[in-house]
Amino acid sequence: MPNWIVAAHGWGEKKTSRIRRVFAPTEKFEYGVTMIPLGLELVMFTHQNAIMGMDLGWDFWDALTRGMHGGELGAYRRRHKSKTAGSIVPDYRTRGDTTFPTGVFEVCTNGAPNKVITIDPGDMVPLSDILSQARRSKTVERIYWGCCTQLDATAPMVNPRW
Repeated sequence: MPNWIVAAHGWGEKKTSRIRRVFAPTEKFEYGVTMIPLGLELVMFTHQNAIMGMDLGWDFWDALTRGMHGGELGAYRRRHKSKTAGSIVPDYRTRGDTTFPTGVFEVCTNGAPNKVITIDPGDMVPLSDILSQARRSKTVERIYWGCCTQLDATAPMVNPRW
């Protein structure tokens, strides 16, 4: 079963409403959220509200598309955290870029990953849409989030090394 890699810019979008402030007062719920569907796991490489540095991004990309750095198993072992079915996470937004491959790709080892979802520079694709498409595919079990988890413009520059 092919797992997926999300490679793009990522950020959280703040949602404000009276009902959110009353029933969901924690920082996590200040942002749009989504739930991980049954049968899926979301793998994160950075702390929440962090910027994924390019060196970490390329290491992760090489592991999941070329089999380097221990391949998929090596990337999974180096994860910051995983979220499984029923977990509530920020509904991160993604945007493409022209300086690195962006989109959602199948994990592979030959250096030529198949793109399953296009994310262009002008696009804004929410994590919830990616999760929905993965669930509909009925073949994806794990999604690697190769994006920042920045929630606002004041995110710390956290850049863990492999």
